[in-house]
Amino acid sequence: MTIVAPDAPEVAPAEPATGFRADIEGLRGVAIVLVVLYHGGIDRFSGGYVGVDVFFVLSGFLITGILVREIRNDGHIGFWGFYARRFRRLLPALLVMVLGTLIVGALIGSNGDLDDWVRTARTVPLFVSNLFFAHRATDYLAASGNRNLYLHTWTLAVEEQFYLVWPALLAVAVKLGGRRTRSMVLAVSTAIVLSGALSLYQTDHAPSAAFFGPFSRFWEFGIGALIVLLPSRLAPKRAAGIAAAAIGLVAVVYASLQFGAATPFPGTAALVPVIGTGLIVYSGIGATPPFRNLVLEFRPMRWLGLRSYSWYLWHWPAIVLVTVLYPQGGDKAKIAAVLASLVVADISYRLVERPTRHAPWLVAQPKRTVFVGVAAIVIGSVLLASLGVITGHRLTTGTGARYHDATLDIPAAFDDGCLAGFAATQPKATGCTYGDPDGNRVLAVLGDSHAAQWVPALDRLGKEHGVKVVLFSKSSCPASDVVVSAVAFHRRYHECETFRAKSIEAINALQPDRVMLTSFGTDEMANGDGVTAAEWGDGVGRLIGQLKPSGARVTVLNDTPSSRLSVPGCLEHRTALIKVNSGDCGFPRSDQAHASVAAVEARAARKAGAGVANPIAVVCPQPRCAAEQDGVITYSDASHLSASYAASLAPWLAKALGVTGTS
Repeated sequence: MTIVAPDAPEVAPAEPATGFRADIEGLRGVAIVLVVLYHGGIDRFSGGYVGVDVFFVLSGFLITGILVREIRNDGHIGFWGFYARRFRRLLPALLVMVLGTLIVGALIGSNGDLDDWVRTARTVPLFVSNLFFAHRATDYLAASGNRNLYLHTWTLAVEEQFYLVWPALLAVAVKLGGRRTRSMVLAVSTAIVLSGALSLYQTDHAPSAAFFGPFSRFWEFGIGALIVLLPSRLAPKRAAGIAAAAIGLVAVVYASLQFGAATPFPGTAALVPVIGTGLIVYSGIGATPPFRNLVLEFRPMRWLGLRSYSWYLWHWPAIVLVTVLYPQGGDKAKIAAVLASLVVADISYRLVERPTRHAPWLVAQPKRTVFVGVAAIVIGSVLLASLGVITGHRLTTGTGARYHDATLDIPAAFDDGCLAGFAATQPKATGCTYGDPDGNRVLAVLGDSHAAQWVPALDRLGKEHGVKVVLFSKSSCPASDVVVSAVAFHRRYHECETFRAKSIEAINALQPDRVMLTSFGTDEMANGDGVTAAEWGDGVGRLIGQLKPSGARVTVLNDTPSSRLSVPGCLEHRTALIKVNSGDCGFPRSDQAHASVAAVEARAARKAGAGVANPIAVVCPQPRCAAEQDGVITYSDASHLSASYAASLAPWLAKALGVTGTS
């Protein structure tokens, strides 16, 4: 009978990250390529974001391997050394990226861009940008993440938060159970179960928190950690290793090709890339790797793997800056930016990342490294906070202030709760009434934010013609009986379907004189769900039929044209140090997608006995929609009319809806 000492492993681990793994280096290359292809706008890789999950699993495996080796060799975790290595690995290249991109951004960005970038940059050295973006994702009117220089840093924040928690978790496990593998397996398994359960719950109920939050992602790190703790007898033989690696690589690639914006994520979908990565990692464990993975050990892939961190840091800011400088460049400009960023990443790797990682004066004194790192974070945060005061002042004063004010020129419905948020499932209980509250005629309005954008005009016409206006609107929820996805939720928009049904029920009970239906109507109307124009028209027809019990006269109002760029933002670029050639900031008043949607809506409305009104001729009387009319900026962003301009269209809207008389 063998007696196991309390502080000794009862089963030998499967060689926890003690040797160099060329296949893991190559897998890093695969992961960064997937992420870059996704960010570069390559539609075929709509799920390329799973490259981040690959990185998470690898981090869990490698970091846990280092910690377990320390525990087994020394009996404890050297926290100073651990955090010194993390600082040397992550912080210098990160700070150089933030400094470099802010300098370039200050030259080509508008006051609004720069203020937004600085506000975000303040969260980056503190490694809390993921929390910043989780909060911002709930703000429907927040600046688009696609224009934020530091959106990609949320993953680094999650990793750093993992590094704060994980060593402590293992240290507690060792304290309570000794150096036995069993105690660490129990701790890691518990973390996986709790984090996984939270991920499943939040993916459905709090998707922004699930996507950006640390605790909903820790289980992914935990899968990598668990592989470190496998007993040596479970290390794969040659055939099993080859099979595991092949299946794992197929799973990762499959997820990158088949997942997309509508995929609920992380949730159960994340199991595909996470388990796939776990299989690849598992395929090479053991004192002697069972085979050579020639696919992942391909030299160019390993070269990219070595530079994956630097390329990750630089590729996204390069895409954003090129988009700002050359907004009409499209995907070709993005690809050029990505390739240029690889050159910058290689320079950063050679001159910043590698030298600081191995700097003798830092390596020799872990405490010195930690103190220098903390000092850099504190100083950087103070400087960025001070810079934020300056950019905020510039934004609200001077010649560019009116452009900033235009972004805030939004309808009351956007602030008073009458544009229901993503999570809402029914109209506001107290009602959303505008115009004349005592009017003897009632107009019900149903749609998304493009219905709410008409509130200033509706309020004015209601007061002028004795009409009570009741609004039923919800963010990204169209007035067409079609199934759509909520980008914010990464899944089918069930809340929209429930809200629409409740609104129809309320309108039928209200018995209004008239009903106006309007929604965002371009080829992006279904947020990537693939709803065709014909299906959209059929949905409009069904909705009109569902409103027949109301006895109301229904009018379908076609959507207003949309720009590819924020109109105030385009105008504001005149304040940039390096002027961007954006012309008059106008845009074509119609395109094929807009026209096709308007046409099918019109046919569906007439077939169902409803009226049709198209605002395009009044909003854009010329072939190009003007950014300003009579000194008023026409849009508050890329697709919503400004409140001031919408109010000026009240006479036209009253006539189009037939409320100018007393009948």
